[in-house]
Amino acid sequence: MRPTDFAPMTGETARLAVLAQLGLDNATPEAELDAIVALAARATGCPNAALFIVGEDSAWAKARFGIDALVSPRQHTFCDVVIADGAMLLVHDARADPRFAANVSVIGAAATRGYGGVPITVADQRIGVLCVLDPTPHLLDTQQQGALRQLGLVANALIEKRLSVRVAEDAARESDAATRRYRRQSRTFRQAERLARVGSWRYRLDDGQLEWSDEIYRIHGLQPGELPPMGRALDFYAPHERARANEVILRTIEHGDPFDVEADFITAKGEHRRIRSVGELETEHGRPLAIIGVMQDVTERYKLEQSLRVSANIDEVTSIANRASFNRALEVAMMRAGERRSRLMLAVIDLDDFKVINDTHGHLVGDDVLRVVGARLRQPWLCGSFAARLGGDEFALIVEDEALAANPAAFARRLSRALASPAITMAGDIPISGTVGTALLSDDIEAMRDLMHAADSALYEGKRRRRAVADRKVLLRVANE
Repeated sequence: MRPTDFAPMTGETARLAVLAQLGLDNATPEAELDAIVALAARATGCPNAALFIVGEDSAWAKARFGIDALVSPRQHTFCDVVIADGAMLLVHDARADPRFAANVSVIGAAATRGYGGVPITVADQRIGVLCVLDPTPHLLDTQQQGALRQLGLVANALIEKRLSVRVAEDAARESDAATRRYRRQSRTFRQAERLARVGSWRYRLDDGQLEWSDEIYRIHGLQPGELPPMGRALDFYAPHERARANEVILRTIEHGDPFDVEADFITAKGEHRRIRSVGELETEHGRPLAIIGVMQDVTERYKLEQSLRVSANIDEVTSIANRASFNRALEVAMMRAGERRSRLMLAVIDLDDFKVINDTHGHLVGDDVLRVVGARLRQPWLCGSFAARLGGDEFALIVEDEALAANPAAFARRLSRALASPAITMAGDIPISGTVGTALLSDDIEAMRDLMHAADSALYEGKRRRRAVADRKVLLRVANE
């Protein structure tokens, strides 16, 4: 029977005929589909994902990640809508969606609220859904939607490939036509691999031979056919990752444990990449045959995550820590000082007359001044201190050095002098000065806000004295005139 033999049938009859031909029962797990589902959850930030096959009255999870349910009545699933519409379904909050608000899969504390699903189509028939689920409201962004669509293509190609094999077995007399279909579908599979940057691999335990798809070669920076032995394949992992990679492979062989690892990777061309590898033991009648899995190049996603992590902690103007990062660092420093019974000093700095600089020269020059201050708070003599911009013209230093913290007054004078030289800006040399307030962690300080309050009080007192001195100078000048 060929896929085109289903053409005379229409509607649900044709769909169920394709489903029957595929033989996608829910009893046999398949590593490739499990890996795709796990990647879908990771790529979209959802805790749960599944590939549901939709039968006449029920839907069952052929592959699942983070969920326990195997079979559900069809009318209680989101899949029924995806199968009917044939398009991606996005649900931000199912409880607020009149189509699903009363559904039993939506009611309850741990029920689904955020959902995204794409149809799985074989022989022009929608036979299932690749979906991600979240017990909290969740609307996939454009990048996450693209990733789900791409992984849907990979799942489509895998299941289409299954159909090709079955058709070839059932119709040996049409082997030439079946071979041509297989080649077309293999090309689709390779295209889907390239699109998702996901490749499949298999390591045979009896003879130690590797089998790689084309995308695995690309990830390694090798030409198809340049297949290394297993030992050399592990050498592509960064040196600090190789022991861990070898350990997870051995654990899978010895104990049957599946693995899901992300690691630094170096290609044959010396390019540094980040890869994710998912694998598990393949057995037959209880006897281990091979380890099978998929590998994905996640370099771009990893770089974006690292960039976002840095931007979340660093002040954009001065390139030192921001307020959120400072709060975390101060809390840790206070805990550490309490455990070690060591000195801890907090210094807060407020630039004098900074508003005048902004009003006179503009905010770009003001930013130049802030950058200079940030650099001066990283001078070598402050090595080991944690510098942060709290906001506006306010800065802070967490000082754990015993010698620096031994004399807060001397430290404040030295820091004031370090800040006092002019800043070189696009508007010329701009005079800088700052008032410093310090506070030491003591037994009567219980919380971070108490230490901040003590330092702020010292700062305000320093500003009060500075204004008093300035007022006396004005009075003396007037008197002399």
